[in-house]
Amino acid sequence: MILTINNKTTFLKFLISVSSLYDQCVIHCSSSNILDVFVSTESEQVIMYGEYCNIVADKDTTINIPDIKKLIKLLGYIPQEQFELEITNNSIIYNTPVLSFKYHLYEDGIIRVKKINKDMLKQFQGEYTFNVSGDDIDRLVKSNSILGTNEFVYISGIGGKIMCELTDKKLANIDSMTIELCDTGNTAINFTEMKFNIENIRLLNSLKCSNIQWKLHTKYNCIVSISKIDDCIGYFSIAALV
Repeated sequence: MILTINNKTTFLKFLISVSSLYDQCVIHCSSSNILDVFVSTESEQVIMYGEYCNIVADKDTTINIPDIKKLIKLLGYIPQEQFELEITNNSIIYNTPVLSFKYHLYEDGIIRVKKINKDMLKQFQGEYTFNVSGDDIDRLVKSNSILGTNEFVYISGIGGKIMCELTDKKLANIDSMTIELCDTGNTAINFTEMKFNIENIRLLNSLKCSNIQWKLHTKYNCIVSISKIDDCIGYFSIAALV
């Protein structure tokens, strides 16, 4: 199979976002020229379904990548923005007069894949839907670093404002900080606090989008976060902690 990548920069951005969740992944390439992937963190608290649409594939195939960070480094050496890869049963091959490499793949079934219905994820309806900027998420994570070893954030909606308390309520005598993540402008958005791992919240900005849609549901105790940028779209499902 020949896979044509039309934009190396955006393709690498997509792979980097996938690698932020897990070192291995299974990528599906279709002859309808869409590349998609399911990947989750080790704890499976964050699940990503991602699509990349700027490719040309001459047939459907599955690519089992054992070390996605290594593949990213190899692809980074390719000088052209548009290039072709040969995909065989056990390798990815790039071959030109100035650069060539062979990256070995796993066989089907070796890499774990979280079972989830992608259509259910894409069509998920939250109780509350609002936008958060990537800068807001980065600011939240940086604020937490001031506290040192804190792992958790408690997110609540108060009159349309999304408030984040950085602390661990199971511990006594611990430092804490409360900041406004964003003001949605919708005063009907009110919900009691939901607890998340702060590192998992950081992963919701792995595609580095300026504008991210959050669909939050208190009954299902989760957020589905949708990021669209360039040729990429990522659907992230993050489970709240109890």
